[in-house]
Amino acid sequence: MVGTFALLALSSLESDQEFVALRWAFDFWVGIPWGRYFMERCAATPASQASEFTENLSESVGTNRVPSAVASRLDDDPDDARWAEVSRVRDERKEWSKRLGLHDDEVQLFIDNGLGLEVLLTKQLHERKAMADYLRKRSGPIPRWVMISGLFKEADKDKGGVQISEESRRKRLRALYKAAVLLIKRALGRHEIDVDKAERSVFWDPVAMVARDLDIPPSKLSQLLKEFSGHSLSQVIDNCRVAALKGKLRAGVRGFLKGRVAGNNAQGDCVGMEKAVWAVWGELRKSRKWPEFSPNTWANELGFASYRRLYRACVSVYGRTPYQMEIALIREELEGTAKTDEGVDWVEGLKGVEEAVKAVRAYCEEGYTENG
Repeated sequence: MVGTFALLALSSLESDQEFVALRWAFDFWVGIPWGRYFMERCAATPASQASEFTENLSESVGTNRVPSAVASRLDDDPDDARWAEVSRVRDERKEWSKRLGLHDDEVQLFIDNGLGLEVLLTKQLHERKAMADYLRKRSGPIPRWVMISGLFKEADKDKGGVQISEESRRKRLRALYKAAVLLIKRALGRHEIDVDKAERSVFWDPVAMVARDLDIPPSKLSQLLKEFSGHSLSQVIDNCRVAALKGKLRAGVRGFLKGRVAGNNAQGDCVGMEKAVWAVWGELRKSRKWPEFSPNTWANELGFASYRRLYRACVSVYGRTPYQMEIALIREELEGTAKTDEGVDWVEGLKGVEEAVKAVRAYCEEGYTENG
C-alpha cells in the first residue's frame, strides 16, 4: 500500500512545491527518517526500479524501525552497492533465525550485544529463548558469570520459564566454580609477582578482583559457590592458598630437625620410629611458647588471615588439622620418604593458569549438538 501511494503520487507531481508537500505528508505517515530516505531515493530512481524499491521499503516499515546499517546513511544518497549490502545482511540474519529457531528481532539482540551466533548453536532452544529474554529486559551485554553457568533468571521456575533440574543446576554451578577457582589462582599468582604487593596486608583477598572478572556481586558469587561446595568465596580462596602450605610446613620441620639428636637416633622398627616422631613433636611444641608464639601470627606467616581460616582450609583440603599435618611431615622426614616436589609455585604456574582462563567457554549441555 505504501508503494502504490508513493508511485501514484510521484506520477502526478507537476512542481517542486508539490514534491515538498508530498514529502512532508509521507514523513508524517511512515516516520520522518523513512519518509526522507524514501523520497530522496525515489527522486533519483528510474520508474523501472521504483516498484522493486517500494516492495523492500514496505517490508522494513512493517518493523517500525530503521536498520542500523541504513540509519547511519540517511543523510547521504545510498547507491545500489550499499543497498545490496543491507539486503545481504538482512538475508543472512533471516538465515540465522531459521537455523537457531528464533525470531529476527531476537537474533538482532545477540548481534547488537556482540554475542557470536556460532556459540548459540551449542545451546538448546529454551536456553536461546532465555538469553533473548534476558537481553530484552536488561540493557547491556549478558554478564560473564551468566554465560559461563547458563543460570538465567528467566529459566527459574518462579519466573515462569523453563524449570532446571537439580542435576542440570549442579552442572551449571560446577562450571561457575571451576571458573572462579581459575580466576582465584590467577589473582594469587599475579599478586606474587606484583612489585607493589607490600601495599597489601596479610588480610587481603582477591574477592573484588574475581567478582569483577565474572561481572557479579561478591555476595551473589559467594552464595552460589556455597550452594555448590559448602564454601563461601573467601573459603574457596583459602582452599586455593592451602595448596602451597605443605612446602612451607615441610621447610619449617626440616629446619627444626637439622642437627638434632632425635632425628639421628631414630630406630628402624615401628615402635622406635613412633617414639622418635612424638619426641620431635614434643620438642617442637615446647619451643613454641606464649607470648612469643601465637597461632594467629603463625597462620599469618603461612599466608592466612587467621588460624581459624588456616584450620578450616587444612581440614577441607587435606582432612587434617595443621598440627596433624606437621606430625605427618615429621614422620616422613624421619623415615626418609619425604617428597621434594611438594607445594605450588604461583609464579611458575601463572602462565598455565592464564591459558586455562582464556579457554573458559560459555555453558553447554554435554553431548548437545545443533541437531539436538
